Parts: sequence; structure tokens; C-alpha cells
Amino acid sequence: MNLALRNRQLLVLVLLALVTVLVLTFVLLSAVAHVDVWHGLMSWSGTVFKPDIAYPRP
Repeated sequence: MNLALRNRQLLVLVLLALVTVLVLTFVLLSAVAHVDVWHGLMSWSGTVFKPDIAYPRP
């Protein structure tokens, strides 16, 4: 019982760490490297939105 609880806590901690790393990578890419991640996602997924109008490419 105690071991299962500890495993669940470890799983939650690992998931939180992964999400934090993903968010930090996203922020660093968009801020430091000036990579327009949202523009890449929009054009890659081929959505109805037109990101070129909102965010013109440099």
C-alpha cells in the first residue's frame, strides 16, 4: 500500500517535470532563438487560421 502510494507520487513528479521541461523549451525557443513555434504548428497542421496575417514573417 505504501509502495503503491510512493510510486504514484513518483509518477506525478516525473510527469510534472516533463511538462515543465516542455514548457521551458517552448518559451526558450520562441524567446531566445526567435523561432516562431506557433507559426510552424499552424502551417504544419494546415488549420483554417492564417498566421501570416497575424504574425508576418521577418
